[in-house]
Amino acid sequence: MKRKTAPHRGSTLPGAVRGICIVLCLVVTIPCLAKGESPVTWAIEPRFSDAKPFSGGLAPVMIDGMWGYIDASGDVVIEPRFHYAEPFSGGRAAVMIDGMWGFIDRTGSFVIPPVYFSAGNFSEGYAWVDTGTARVYIDVDGNQVITPDRFYWGGDVSEGLIPAMLGEYTGYVDLNLSVVIDARFHDAEEFCEGLAAVAIDGKWGFIDRTGRFVIEPEYAEAGDFSEGLASVMIVKDESILWGYVDEEGALIIEPTFSWAESFSDGLAAVYTDDGWGYIDRTGRMVIPPRFIQAGPFSEGLAPVCTGEGCGYIRHPDE
Repeated sequence: MKRKTAPHRGSTLPGAVRGICIVLCLVVTIPCLAKGESPVTWAIEPRFSDAKPFSGGLAPVMIDGMWGYIDASGDVVIEPRFHYAEPFSGGRAAVMIDGMWGFIDRTGSFVIPPVYFSAGNFSEGYAWVDTGTARVYIDVDGNQVITPDRFYWGGDVSEGLIPAMLGEYTGYVDLNLSVVIDARFHDAEEFCEGLAAVAIDGKWGFIDRTGRFVIEPEYAEAGDFSEGLASVMIVKDESILWGYVDEEGALIIEPTFSWAESFSDGLAAVYTDDGWGYIDRTGRMVIPPRFIQAGPFSEGLAPVCTGEGCGYIRHPDE
């Protein structure tokens, strides 16, 4: 399964110029705004080493090299004691301590002990975990409920299906491990909004639940559908460019970005030569590119990083 790795997130501007721009644009926001752009409002000032999206009122943050959780006021509610941490999903959060993964509840207590070599987030009541000898699926109480014996690798449960490597190729199975879509793809992602990104011979397109191509495989890479749009990558004159297509394959936002993430709360984080910013569904830059890292909006907040650290900005409609 592919997993996008973002480009270098620093600006390409010279250091001195970049420093002046960051100060002007973050401290005195309005003079730096182009027509149609919104000023940035910090909900939680940038004081963390790293930060992830909010889910269920809590967000993972890194403090002094360890991960804990804060609430929407920025107060630490689960002390930083984990070597890695994921957002909450299904009332559980996957965390790593001493190289092993387990799951905590909202009090920070382990409800599923850290005995796994890797773990996914809970989705539709299930999470995959690697025991060291096999990948299995557990429920929120830690019970092993799906034990695959037909495939090497499986992704998250999404819309009742699991992308699974069956031999040399990837297809999809249901929760009973029955093959629903034959294994004929070189790579495949989870279903989102009824469509899944899959690759054949290095080209990505989208299939429906019958396995039929709705969007032919013509892209160098593709993201998941969210809010009716999916990011797609083309290579033009040796340049990598990202844009967005709709569920019929129509190009809605032209490929002009160096990187593009999924839409959430009507906005998507995109990367340009000036850094990370946010566009709306028309492709208009709503929050100008001034960040060295940016995550999706969730519960009205988005994690972003500047040279000063990572914090959370408010959605411009809040």
